[in-house]
Amino acid sequence: MGLQAADKAFGSTLNSKGYKVIRDASVIQGDGVTLDSLERILDAVINAGFSAECVGFGMGGGLLQKLDRDMMGMAVKLSSITYEDGQTRDIMKFPKQGSSKVSLPGKFSVHADAAQNGAPVAYRASHAPTDPDLLQLVYDCGPVPGHTWDSFDAVRARLDDQWTRFPKIARAVGDDLLDYQKLVHDRQEQRVNDGSAFA
Repeated sequence: MGLQAADKAFGSTLNSKGYKVIRDASVIQGDGVTLDSLERILDAVINAGFSAECVGFGMGGGLLQKLDRDMMGMAVKLSSITYEDGQTRDIMKFPKQGSSKVSLPGKFSVHADAAQNGAPVAYRASHAPTDPDLLQLVYDCGPVPGHTWDSFDAVRARLDDQWTRFPKIARAVGDDLLDYQKLVHDRQEQRVNDGSAFA
């Protein structure tokens, strides 16, 4: 434990509650701090006989909002490749275990669904509605020239509007894309099973 090393190097005094306080030094824990790990760390500190004042904590995303891909239930995956010769190939992930990790294949477009108060729905780009695509290309081997980012105030205003307008649970993927996902999955699974995927 870092506190024991600090005690050996700097010495300590006992506070009024009988816990050691390191002289003119402390230990910092800045990585992976969440409310749960903070409690476990402080329990270990107290159980080792040191005062909580001997430890400083970093305050990153784990304590502020903890919005990561696991909490949001999403991940970004490769879905399509275009080769130098212009040929394209749709890609998807389908692990043997964990069907919840199966991804969507192909190129997408995202459109506001009027039936869901404008909530965004992903479609196959080739089968998308005719209204404007909400996806914008902002990076293609570097920032896209001429792209202008929305201001923070504009993003905040849009979020305030959508947060109250969209349903709490919405259909986020169009039926055509789900059907295509099944087709690509079944085709690739057959190729894996018959060995042709590895030829």
